[in-house]
Amino acid sequence: MKTLTLIVLTALAPASLALAQAQIKSVPMPPPSTMPSQAAPSTEALAWSQKNLAGWPEATRRLGAQLMTKYGAPAEVTARQATWINSGQWARTTLYKDGAAHNFASPHRNVLEQAVLYKVPVDKLVPLAQFNRSLVVDLARGELVSSADSEEINSSRSTSRTTSSRASGRRKKPASTSRSSCAPK
Repeated sequence: MKTLTLIVLTALAPASLALAQAQIKSVPMPPPSTMPSQAAPSTEALAWSQKNLAGWPEATRRLGAQLMTKYGAPAEVTARQATWINSGQWARTTLYKDGAAHNFASPHRNVLEQAVLYKVPVDKLVPLAQFNRSLVVDLARGELVSSADSEEINSSRSTSRTTSSRASGRRKKPASTSRSSCAPK
């Protein structure tokens, strides 16, 4: 009897999967727009990155030049990293020479780490980690940190309504902090 049940289930499984897949409709994606990270850095910023980030991978040097164009000179530059403080919405922006290897959705290096001042309640740490493992909460500094290979990805992670609602425990409105200029929107 067990064999007969297994045979019937095995025979029905492909039909039910085909029916489920037939109901999924393709939705066309909008055409890609020019992202800010694709904007050309200034001539001065390119010269700065060639001088101060010599020996770094080309893509990381270019990202450094774009950050220099947008935020000005970093507060600190070492052989392995450049750090900007209070850069736009970010409390801290750090560009790493090598970055951490990351394989989703395709292999790349997370060379850009950006932090917003955001105090995540302790009871919301697990839901936030389940939602997005690329966000790190630094309880000591009161920061929500995102690491990626572009500012656009970090910005979308840290300002997402879903991130904010999971971190605060609310579902409708994003949480606010005492420094609203650094809070996710």
